[in-house]
Amino acid sequence: MVGFHPNDPYQCPKVHACPHLFGASLERTVEAANWHEDESLRLFHEVERLRRELSERDGRIEQLERQLAETRRQLKELQRRRFHKDRTDEPDASAAVPDTRAEKTARKRGAPVGHPGWFRPPPTHIDRTIEVVPERCADCHVPVVAAPELPPHDHVQEDVVNGRVEVVCFRHPAAFCPCCGAAVEVAGPGELLGCRIGPQAKAIATFLHFEVGLSCRKVRAVSAGLLGFSFAPASVLGFEQQVAERVEALADDIASKLQFSIVVHADETRWSIDGESAHVWFHGNEDLAHYHIDPSRAGEVSRKILGDQFDGVLTTDCYAAYEQHAAGAKQKCLVHLARDAREWREQVPTESAARQFFVDLIEWVRRACALDRERRKAGTWLPEHQSEITWLRQEQKRLEGAPLDHELAERLQNRLKKHSAEWLVFLDHAGVSPTNNLAERALRPLVILRKLTFGNRSTAGAQRTSWFMSVIETAKRQGHRVREFLVKLWTHPPPQLLVALYTPP
Repeated sequence: MVGFHPNDPYQCPKVHACPHLFGASLERTVEAANWHEDESLRLFHEVERLRRELSERDGRIEQLERQLAETRRQLKELQRRRFHKDRTDEPDASAAVPDTRAEKTARKRGAPVGHPGWFRPPPTHIDRTIEVVPERCADCHVPVVAAPELPPHDHVQEDVVNGRVEVVCFRHPAAFCPCCGAAVEVAGPGELLGCRIGPQAKAIATFLHFEVGLSCRKVRAVSAGLLGFSFAPASVLGFEQQVAERVEALADDIASKLQFSIVVHADETRWSIDGESAHVWFHGNEDLAHYHIDPSRAGEVSRKILGDQFDGVLTTDCYAAYEQHAAGAKQKCLVHLARDAREWREQVPTESAARQFFVDLIEWVRRACALDRERRKAGTWLPEHQSEITWLRQEQKRLEGAPLDHELAERLQNRLKKHSAEWLVFLDHAGVSPTNNLAERALRPLVILRKLTFGNRSTAGAQRTSWFMSVIETAKRQGHRVREFLVKLWTHPPPQLLVALYTPP
């Protein structure tokens, strides 16, 4: 700080009130200047410190972002190993030395080398023995010749009968066909030749997997905990594979019958195949149910199921994939229209034409659904229904031409006009519903199964799922008890299964 000598003869007398400083003291001015210089230097150092901190934080953030990216990559790799075991991974572009070895042939992963195999332990007792004597050769249809000098073949089978585990020994005496010379062996009542697990247990496992929606491990846990009957979780998949061809034939027959149905409901929902996006397609009515899992959501999938000659009434939502269908008539779901109206009603001003439009549209849908319920209750249209039918048609025309003042209302009005001839089809066709509730309820079991199992691991598994669900839901619509019909899948030949499926119990 600059100082002033008190006895300096050359000191300015106005040093304490300098006119050039507007009367300020020179000493105070110098002190203030020195203070500002020190404060500026302090702030400069503070800015530099903050800049260094920000630089360190930026470096830390960049490091954390790299770690996050690496963690995500590792997580994706773990998920791929967990859910994509059969997929050949793409080569890592960041690898320093590429692998030049020949690619190995992809095959299903097995147990480690030297790992002991798992075998079902043999039962320690036999509850009953059934002797099965063949009468005719299945190929030649001639009486068989018994060979009592040869030992019989004992087939031990475990099953669940009346809620308890039962071990049955099916004794097959030696017998030969005199025509072809082959050994003849026929299945006894409730017997599956060559299987150690009976049809009742397999039907229960399949019922728990598809009808209840349990995973394979939970199916095993329920069977072991409640029934005392244990098996490997993979056995559930084995049960399905044993009758896959029979179930496929039934599902194909259901699809062929839908092509000639009067009314068909259709809808789709998300699914997963080996971690990849797919979709479940449903087509059915009150008598038939058909499911198909496909990677595509294009309308070509639905048209392939129903065929180009379908001339019934197709009930769907407003998804554009159904627009190219060759159908005699199309009924759009009124509930979807009312749902959007309720959702958008709260987004427009209270005193507006758009809000009144939404209110009128909801009332129109409500009265249409109420009229359909009255028709179903009476069994036919009654004379007193005519006035309500006339009001529905007139109200639709008024709603299509009503002046609006909001974009959301105009969007819904355009949808109403686009499908103008497809909203009240149920008034002219018996058995047609104004909603697509049937298809949505049919998809609900698979939606629950998707949440529990995350879809299928393979395309073959997805196909079996669609086949079994088609057969199970159709059997329910035909009045069958699901578990009892599933037993027939293992015990009845294919021709009898087709008759049993469509024959009321």
